[in-house]
Amino acid sequence: MDDTNALHFAAQKGHSEVCRTLLDAGLSVNSKTRKGMNALHFAATGGHADVVTLLLRRKADPVSANKKGQTALQLAKNVATKEAIQKAMDEAAASTTSPKGDSTQQKERQHARKRSAQSDEPDKGGDAGKAEAGPQQAGPEDIGPQLPPKKAKVALTHLGDDDDEADQA
Repeated sequence: MDDTNALHFAAQKGHSEVCRTLLDAGLSVNSKTRKGMNALHFAATGGHADVVTLLLRRKADPVSANKKGQTALQLAKNVATKEAIQKAMDEAAASTTSPKGDSTQQKERQHARKRSAQSDEPDKGGDAGKAEAGPQQAGPEDIGPQLPPKKAKVALTHLGDDDDEADQA
């Protein structure tokens, strides 16, 4: 298994209502597979602009890269999806600028845009762009939601009290 969860599958297939339900239930919007793919990557790859917009509104990280160093913007298959991601990146950059100038997040977003522009160019052979990205470290938020255990809603009275009878004997 690749650690692909229900949100990843729903995003990949463009099921925005399922994505909304899963996020409301507490699934992490930025959880990743072993290959570093998150729901935003899957939605962008599938060209599902409505799901991309939903995930970005739910704080999906638009500059998060998979293990190949690809961001959702680079994986986007159509103009509407690319525009939705770019708009979110621009809005986030505008809201994180400090009075002194560019913030760290804004610089990261600019770097991601440059990588995206480079990926749109034809490959000129070799692995020139791969060394720049580096491996991504997975944190607890990338593994999945930390939900409390749920109690069974079904009474197990049909199993009987064999243990209680043995204790009394």
